[in-house]
Amino acid sequence: MERIGVKAVRVNLEDLRNTPAAMYVVDNKGLVLYFNPAMERLFGYSPEDYLGQPITMLASDPQTSFAEVVKGLDRGNGAWQGELQCRSEDGRRFPVQITAQRFESDEGGHNITMGMVRDMSNYNQLLATLKSRNDRLGTLATLAGNIGHYSDTGSLADIALEVAQQLIPTSSGLVLQTSPTTGNLEIVSALNLPDTLLEELNEAGFDSLLESKVARDQIPLLIPDVSRDDRIRISAPGTLSLAIIPLTGEEGSLGVMSVTTAAPIGLDHADMEFLVALGSQLGTFLENARLHRELERRNIELEEQNQELEELLSVISHDLRSPLATIGGYASLLMKKGDEVSQEDRTQFARTIFRKTKETSQRLTDMISFFRAALPLPSHHHDLVDVRDIIVECLDEVATDEDQERTAIKLPDDLPVLLGNRNQLTHVFANLLSNAFKFMGDQPKPVVLIGYSRTGEGSDTVHEFSVADNGSGIPKDHLKTIFTLFNRGAADHYTPGTGIGLAVVERIIRKNGGTVQVSSEEGKGATFTFTLHWRETEASLS
Repeated sequence: MERIGVKAVRVNLEDLRNTPAAMYVVDNKGLVLYFNPAMERLFGYSPEDYLGQPITMLASDPQTSFAEVVKGLDRGNGAWQGELQCRSEDGRRFPVQITAQRFESDEGGHNITMGMVRDMSNYNQLLATLKSRNDRLGTLATLAGNIGHYSDTGSLADIALEVAQQLIPTSSGLVLQTSPTTGNLEIVSALNLPDTLLEELNEAGFDSLLESKVARDQIPLLIPDVSRDDRIRISAPGTLSLAIIPLTGEEGSLGVMSVTTAAPIGLDHADMEFLVALGSQLGTFLENARLHRELERRNIELEEQNQELEELLSVISHDLRSPLATIGGYASLLMKKGDEVSQEDRTQFARTIFRKTKETSQRLTDMISFFRAALPLPSHHHDLVDVRDIIVECLDEVATDEDQERTAIKLPDDLPVLLGNRNQLTHVFANLLSNAFKFMGDQPKPVVLIGYSRTGEGSDTVHEFSVADNGSGIPKDHLKTIFTLFNRGAADHYTPGTGIGLAVVERIIRKNGGTVQVSSEEGKGATFTFTLHWRETEASLS
């Protein structure tokens, strides 16, 4: 296996080659030793273009930007992170975030720097889009200046209806938003509408009313006299005129705003101009609110990615040094002393080198599994996930026939078929079931119990699963850190594992919007419970 490095740290290029992140390695002079495929794709360079070249070749201004990656680390071991402007082979300029780690040889003079480069174009574009929208809203600031003080949908809708009352003699109003999950219209805010009428509207369903047509066609509708229009099925007593304004964003319909007046005051086209302007402003602010939520989500993701990268660099620079140092030490003894080492010692050295190599390889494999396990599926693609099939497959994988025969394994009858990521749920059940059997201890009558329940309906359905055993349990002081990366809890030296399985479980469930928790009493087993919000198929419900 090809490697690059110094005595204290050696980088396995195969691991870097397979990671989706753009990674590079430079020597102590800042000359490129390696770009992984993701790095080559990001900058458009081939090996003959970059090998042996200064890393500053990537910078749009080598003297003031990328050079800091090297200069900032010349003081010794350490980490560096910052945002820089870079340039690809075809001249495209774009911002990046760089996280780098310096590894220094114990003997000095043979240092390497490994770094990760993240393209920030989309992130910055999101910020630019948000700023552009806010600037354009200034043209309507005099119409409804205080509407921009709110970022939640409910408050925006309430203010919009209050402004509508100031523009025209509004008798009642309604703001409906298009649900991102179902595509149906849902009430966000209502003005001067009795509860009985709201109940009647909800029961009728907005798909059958004019509001749905306006949302779908995105064309404003004015009805000067509702008593003369047979399309009106439900209206408040005394209503004369009705105006329905579409609320739109870049991705299509956001909903509608519906406004009425009471007789004898009707609406005309001049009134509609004000309402359309207000609806345009409300739609823009609703879109901004969505962008704010998206920006907050992206910020959280970036923080999580940075934390995960720091963990990765920490493991490479610290956790992996010990086994590598052991391997190097024994190999050095064999090379220096040669025939002076007895056959018995040679065998022992070889066994130790083999064991430490295997441990290091397994840890690297598990690290890759951790960072890949919770990658999201494209929004348009989901697997049919038969939970019962997954559990049966995982049992066959993690437990021997003998273990399964002597263990009372109980599965519920109503396990669902969901739309989601089959590979991720397999990871979850495989790790939880593996732990159940691994820590069964000397239990004479082992039991593994799978639990399932569902709450809510439709898009609000929550699926709750549990894996319980009656094994050795988890000490109370280990429960708080049980899902921490590389935490092995109360496992002894002889229990297999690297302490990454439960961290993978927690990461997958969290990335899918669920929660995972554990309850346990030492000597009485443990129960792991997690939730998913995946949609259930019709076949599962029938």
